[in-house]
Amino acid sequence: MDLNEAKKLSAELASTLDTEEVALQRALGRVLAADLRSGRDIPGESRSKWDGFAFSSRDSLGAGEANPACLDLLPGDVVAGRESPADAVRGACYRIMTGAVLPRGADAVIRLEDARLREGRLCLEEPLAGGSGVVLAGSDARRGEIMLEKGDILTPTRIAIAAATGRGIVEVVRRPRVGVLATGSELVDAGLLAEGPVIFGNNVQLLASLVEVAGGEPELLGIVPDDPCIIASRLESTGADLVLTTGGMGKGSKDFMPVAWRKLGIEVRFDS
Repeated sequence: MDLNEAKKLSAELASTLDTEEVALQRALGRVLAADLRSGRDIPGESRSKWDGFAFSSRDSLGAGEANPACLDLLPGDVVAGRESPADAVRGACYRIMTGAVLPRGADAVIRLEDARLREGRLCLEEPLAGGSGVVLAGSDARRGEIMLEKGDILTPTRIAIAAATGRGIVEVVRRPRVGVLATGSELVDAGLLAEGPVIFGNNVQLLASLVEVAGGEPELLGIVPDDPCIIASRLESTGADLVLTTGGMGKGSKDFMPVAWRKLGIEVRFDS
């Protein structure tokens, strides 16, 4: 069978695992089990993009170098993490910090680096349009908007997106448990003292590591000799969702994997 056909058939035979809830800080690499929606507008209020001065853009109409629009600087800085202290006043402005909520009625912010202060007043030498220097409410996301989709793998960036919605827990698909079994009477476990014509079963560690990297939970089923009854018994004892085996698939008289499968009632859907 062609490799792509085999992959397609394998995907069709796979079943959906149950789900669980995990803390966001433990969700890296997990698969979302449901769409994640924003519970509110993000940001919830219009905010300043940078440190500067907030005012009504109407006060800058007609401003130029020859006839600057000079605004009174009102007391009290507007800082992030607090409600705006007051309404904007025509002909006046507030000093504002990055991320702070705009005073009600203000719709523009000039950067501190671009501001011209004269005798305690902000003098604008050109008009600023409404929305200049402002992160508008709901510009990142609207309430109910899908931020991440079911089936998305939670990368660092996607975890940050989930955190921006205020979620501390996410629903994810349970990690698949994958049993790894090596067969071969010539094999021994790594770390054991062995002499003679033996081979250390390094494929067990290779496959287990690949399973973990791919997001699964490896279950090491060990090494079994070339005996179909022992192979079948070891496979029958596992509660894994998927089993990977090595060896025993040739045409020789000691290749017993197909025999073990028949003992377990496993249907062969394709082979090499």
